[in-house]
Amino acid sequence: MPVNPMEKQISSRKVTAWLRLGTACATRLLPLLLLLALPATVQAQDYTYEVNYGKVTITKFTGSGGAVDVPSTIDGLPVTSIAWNTFYNCASLVSVKIPNSVTSIGTGAFNSCSNLTSVVVGNSVTSIGNGAFYSCSNLTSATIPNSVTSIGTNAFYGCSHLTSFIIPNSVTIIGDSAFSGCSRLTNITIPNSVNRIGNGVFSGCFSLARVMIPTSVTRIGDGAFGFCSSLTGVSIPNSVTRIGDGAFFGCSKLTTVMIGNGLSILKDSAFTGCTSLTGVYFKGHAPFVVGGDAFIGDRKVTVYYLPGAKGWDTTFSGRPTRFYRLRSP
Repeated sequence: MPVNPMEKQISSRKVTAWLRLGTACATRLLPLLLLLALPATVQAQDYTYEVNYGKVTITKFTGSGGAVDVPSTIDGLPVTSIAWNTFYNCASLVSVKIPNSVTSIGTGAFNSCSNLTSVVVGNSVTSIGNGAFYSCSNLTSATIPNSVTSIGTNAFYGCSHLTSFIIPNSVTIIGDSAFSGCSRLTNITIPNSVNRIGNGVFSGCFSLARVMIPTSVTRIGDGAFGFCSSLTGVSIPNSVTRIGDGAFFGCSKLTTVMIGNGLSILKDSAFTGCTSLTGVYFKGHAPFVVGGDAFIGDRKVTVYYLPGAKGWDTTFSGRPTRFYRLRSP
């Protein structure tokens, strides 16, 4: 049936009007949509913060310091993150409590807060960022909940007044140099959830006299316990397959080391500078020494191995070897 030209013209006008209306609405709504999608930076008492999808990230502390309780809500919205360098170099900060609403502590969040003495972390935090408490030199107490799964690189680097630290059994990753320079640290608990002790994690922990390495650990990184000069004995479990360069470099009071049967690679200078070391007892076959000499300067060392173990000779990495037998329990 033929279309009436007048109806066709009216229909065309309607379509054009609808298109114009849609374009006008979209033009008006676009700024609002963008505003809702992008974080807004706002200033409140003691804090600068951003709101993103109904959640608050604190970006700057502007308060006077002292004992600070980070708020769990701001303007009725939950505080979920403490951002990069939020409290950086806040010399007036003495203590801080982080609420249960917070899930992450950002990189350098409390970096160089030189008078910070205690930290309580809420039970929803899953990650402590790189350098989060870097050079908090007066920090003596840090309570970390079981929600934390990762402790970042340099997280507690240079916290020289920290004496003990319990790593919760939820943690699977400890970043390189996480506790390096914690010179008063005497006691550290490493949970069975950790499978790698990274490079320099405990280097320069001069007061660390005893460490228990759990059976979950498969690698000990370069310089992991370097200059832990109060260590006297170390037992390395069967699970460890690799000990890194200078892993125990400069542990000058270390006298005996027991090494499990899983070790396959022992890297150069692993025990260099362990001047009191007299006996290293291997439970397995001779590992491959990468770089040539694991015992540079350790003139008192005798290497012991079990009868029947393979790859052993009269010397190992330049040191004399002998048989030994495991005692019955």
